[in-house]
Amino acid sequence: MSFTYNTTVHLDRLTYIGSFTQSGNVTFTYNQKSQVTQTVPLPSYPLSFYKSKCTNYTSSITLWNTGTTFNKCIYATGNVTLNTTATKGKLTVISEGYIYDNSTGANLQAWDTSNGVLFYSAKGYTAKANGATYTGVIYAPTTLINGGLSNSTLNGALYSKTVNFNSGTSLKAYQAAGFPATTYNLPL
Repeated sequence: MSFTYNTTVHLDRLTYIGSFTQSGNVTFTYNQKSQVTQTVPLPSYPLSFYKSKCTNYTSSITLWNTGTTFNKCIYATGNVTLNTTATKGKLTVISEGYIYDNSTGANLQAWDTSNGVLFYSAKGYTAKANGATYTGVIYAPTTLINGGLSNSTLNGALYSKTVNFNSGTSLKAYQAAGFPATTYNLPL
């Protein structure tokens, strides 16, 4: 995990395996930090768990919504792009491809309240979101979470092999109320 150049991050908790670095003009604060030498086993849910519960798309999709209040789960076999403005409500997005989050002013919480998954991507999550407030887990277990979330708040967790935020990132991350400290039922 690394943060570089003009990045501001506030975390309640930081748990990582391997190395953690910060350089350049980085403002980084955390309430609790720990390095672990082995992974913590998580309960696993198969991808079919989401495929059977969500609206299915057999291609890439783009959401262009403005002012929409969501109450849905989306499962796409291709990439998912969010070009939304001032959306809110409950949303879970599952992608066998990439998730590109270009949201402005989103206030979303996980539709999948039992597992807390807001975004799950098999190939990676890239953010250029501005003014977002997210409650849930952004999950890219074998790939990376990257890009930048400007003036944004995450109430939940990031779970990924690699996390890399660009210059100018301004993110406040908190453990979401109602989500246990270390237990998420995640599809591995």
